[in-house]
Amino acid sequence: MPILDGPTWLKVTNWFNIICFSTSIPINFFLLYCVVTQSGRNIGDYKTLLIWFAVHCMAFPAVNLITNMNFYTHEATLFILTVANRFNFPCLGVWMLLATNWICCGYSILSLNAQFAFRWIVMSNSGKNLFWRFRKEIFLNVLLGVTGFYSFSGFLGIQLTPAKDLAIQETLADAYNVTPDNVYYIAVQYFDRDAHNVKVYDTISFTVAIGNILIFFGMVVFIFVCGVRTFFAAQRNTAELLNHKQLQKDLTIALLIQTVVPSLLIFLPCAIFYLLPLFEQPLGVDANILLIAMDIFSNVGPISILFTFKNYRLYILKLCRRKIAQKIRCSVIEMTTVTENRVYAQNYSDWDIRFDMI
Repeated sequence: MPILDGPTWLKVTNWFNIICFSTSIPINFFLLYCVVTQSGRNIGDYKTLLIWFAVHCMAFPAVNLITNMNFYTHEATLFILTVANRFNFPCLGVWMLLATNWICCGYSILSLNAQFAFRWIVMSNSGKNLFWRFRKEIFLNVLLGVTGFYSFSGFLGIQLTPAKDLAIQETLADAYNVTPDNVYYIAVQYFDRDAHNVKVYDTISFTVAIGNILIFFGMVVFIFVCGVRTFFAAQRNTAELLNHKQLQKDLTIALLIQTVVPSLLIFLPCAIFYLLPLFEQPLGVDANILLIAMDIFSNVGPISILFTFKNYRLYILKLCRRKIAQKIRCSVIEMTTVTENRVYAQNYSDWDIRFDMI
C-alpha cells in the first residue's frame, strides 16, 4: 500500500520543486556572498569547494523545476522519469535533462567527499604528498569521471526492445495516471525475468547497476573514514593548534555536524532506493521520498554551513542586530514624532482657549 498515489505524488513533488527552488536561490546566493567576503584568509582552497557546493545546491532544484523529475522503482529496475515536458523538448533533450538530474544526485555526495578529504589532509599534516599538491586536478578528474559514468548510466542501464519500452511506458503511465505518450524515462536494471520467471542478466545493464551501487557506497564509506580520521587527528593536534589549524578544527566540528544532515536526507534514502530493487522489493511511486529529501538538502545543507562556520554565523548575527537596531531607531523616531505632535496639538488647543476667552 503506497503512502500516496501517483497523481498525488506528482502534485507534491511539483510544489516541492517550486518551493525549494524559490528558497534555495536566495539562501545559496547569500552563502556565496559570505564565502567570498567573510571567509577570512586561513580558509584557503576550501573556499573553492564551498562555492562549488553552493552552485550545485542552486543547480539541482533548477534542473528539477525544468524537468519535473520523479522517481519510481519496479521489480528490479530504478527509474528517473518525467510526465510533464513543459517546454516541448525533443525526446533526446528530455533524456539529457534526466541524465543531468542523475548526475546532480551523484554530485550531492561527491561534494561532501571533497570537503571531507580537504579537511582530513589539512588536519593530518599531509600537505607534502602528491594528492595535496594536485588535489584540484584529481578532484576535476573525479568530477568528470562521475559525470561520464552517470551520463551513460541513463542510456546503458537498461536494454530495451520496442515491446519492452512500450510495456514500461504503460506501467509508469498507469502508476501516475497519465497517458504513455507523456512518459519519458531513463532506467537502471539489475536483472529481468523471462516467461518462465527465471532471472536473466544483461552484462551491460548489470555492470552499470552494480557500478552505481559501488560508487555510491564507496563515496559514503570514504566520507565516514575521512571524518573519523579527521576527528582523531584534530584531537591529537589540539595542544599545538595554531590559528590555521584552529580554523581547520572548527571546520571539522562543523563538518561532523553537517554529516548528520546528508546522512538523513541523502545516504539513507539513496541506500533504500538502490538496495530494495536488488531484492525485488520495489518502492513504486513512494520512491519520490528520495526526491523530496534531496530538494530539502539543497536548502538545509547551505543553512547548516552558514550557522556552523563562525565567521558566517557572526556576520548573520551582525546583520540581525543591525536590523533590530534599525527597527528600534524607527520606533523611537516614530514615538518622538507622535509625542511632539501631541504636544503641538495640546499647545495649539490651549492657544485657542485663550483666544476665545479674549
